[in-house]
Amino acid sequence: MPVISSLGVGSGLDIESIISGIMQVEQLPLQRLQQDKAEIEAQVSEFGKIKSALSTLDTAVEKLNDKSAFDAFLANSGDDDVFTATATSEASETNHSINVLSLAQSHRLASGVFASDDAQVGEGSLFISSGTNNFNIDITSDNQSLTGLRDAINTAEANKSVRASVINVDGGSRLILTALNTGLANSIEISVTDDADGNDTDASGLSSLVYQAAGVQNLTEVDAAQDASLTVDGFAVQSDSNFVSDVIGGVTINLNQVGTAELTVERDMDHALSAMDGIVSAFNTLAGTLDEVRLQGALGSDSMLYGIQDQLRAVFSSVPSAFDTKINQAFTVGFDFSREGTLSFDAEDFKAQVSEDFADLMNFFTDATHGLGARLTQVLDTYAQVGGVIDSRTDGLQSQSRTVDDRIEALNIRLESIEERYRQQFSAMDALVGNLNSTGTYLAQQLANLPGATFNSGS
Repeated sequence: MPVISSLGVGSGLDIESIISGIMQVEQLPLQRLQQDKAEIEAQVSEFGKIKSALSTLDTAVEKLNDKSAFDAFLANSGDDDVFTATATSEASETNHSINVLSLAQSHRLASGVFASDDAQVGEGSLFISSGTNNFNIDITSDNQSLTGLRDAINTAEANKSVRASVINVDGGSRLILTALNTGLANSIEISVTDDADGNDTDASGLSSLVYQAAGVQNLTEVDAAQDASLTVDGFAVQSDSNFVSDVIGGVTINLNQVGTAELTVERDMDHALSAMDGIVSAFNTLAGTLDEVRLQGALGSDSMLYGIQDQLRAVFSSVPSAFDTKINQAFTVGFDFSREGTLSFDAEDFKAQVSEDFADLMNFFTDATHGLGARLTQVLDTYAQVGGVIDSRTDGLQSQSRTVDDRIEALNIRLESIEERYRQQFSAMDALVGNLNSTGTYLAQQLANLPGATFNSGS
């Protein structure tokens, strides 16, 4: 008997096509499950888009909960060449006339001329003071040159107030000592003990560096220590620094040169206006995302999509009973909605309220319970926070997705078994038909060989 090597050879039928057609019908439930899986994944993706847009709006709203966005002040000088100024949240709106009479100056002393920076000054002990800082330095044969003295002073661990340098001028070298801080109180004083020449105050040896404000002065005063002198609205002010921060509350004045200019301190609303613009942009982006999902997405007309937008719009339009003032609704401070639902903000309306009643304005935005920021955050957290509505919906969909995956896996196993059964059945049928065809052919041949048999091609 012939061996059947492939399906259909014995019967002459296209069994592969027959099995393929049967399996297409058998796979219809699998295709429906795959469609369910794709739809679930699309919904999860769209929830992700919505949560991202909500989180962006939440970040923008956080700035409304920060009083520093409203408590900023800007200090302006009428002439930056005379002085500049900065202001903190401790400032207040004000104007002052500033007349700078003199600038604070650091004390600077110079030694006499030495032949070179390697010249030997002398041995002994130096005691140096400036302001509240003082320190001792032992000068020996190892560091008694000008450069050695410079390095010993600059590297002294206790030295926080004086810097030393060496300059080469007038055909020789000089040691220069400069106070790090300006003002009379930071004048430099130097005394010497144990001078190697036996005299701690003469102009030779180490004592050539002695300088006492009310005593021996062996160094030359290059720049006198000096306090800044100015008037504020005609009242005299002395400062040991050119940064004057203890005269006008919350304001630091940086003195640059002698002269007169006006100081103006006003509220800086740039941070607050930026926060409002950020909310408008984030809200409209969220609204666009929700519209896109409703019209084109897998979530379709899910009621949650309408709930988010309706609740947020209600925050802008509501009038909390806690605000018994003129400023009690977002529309009164510049926010508005167009007919299409687009949020906008009018900076001029906002600035008008700043001028009229700033305290009520700031409270409307930043009150921890009833402020606009707090109420928007409450709605946003309901949906976008960890464990919120969107997380709950997403978790449910992911659970459904895992169930569908399990069903797809089980169905794939079942389909493999079904296809194998069909192949076995058709293989047996194909072999049987092939055998019957072979037997028929054999019998026909035998009958044709019988004596007196004839073959009728039409029979």
